[in-house]
Amino acid sequence: MVFERNLCLYCGRCCISTEMILFRDDIERIKSLGFKVEDFTEFRDHFYRLKNVNGRCVFLSNDNRCRIYPFRPIWCRVYPLTYSFDEGPIFDPECLLTKFKLYRCDEVIEGVWAS
Repeated sequence: MVFERNLCLYCGRCCISTEMILFRDDIERIKSLGFKVEDFTEFRDHFYRLKNVNGRCVFLSNDNRCRIYPFRPIWCRVYPLTYSFDEGPIFDPECLLTKFKLYRCDEVIEGVWAS
């Protein structure tokens, strides 16, 4: 299967109750849209993370689409690939695409660099 950048079920799983860690480049990219850091981040456990409001990413719209999609953080780009401090890189077992085994690591990496 060739990785498709737009392969998404719009279930919102990637953006609900997330612990998404942000890199400095992620923060700068989002700030360039006119957002203040405190509007979309929280600092916890030595990391800046995407802020959640009522359990949802602040950028997730009501129709489960990302309002900053072209500017989204790197961990959002590689989802359903995530990082577990216990297991290392893993595919989120709760993601429906992971459950259907539609991704391979090399396809995710290729898709990230293509976007």
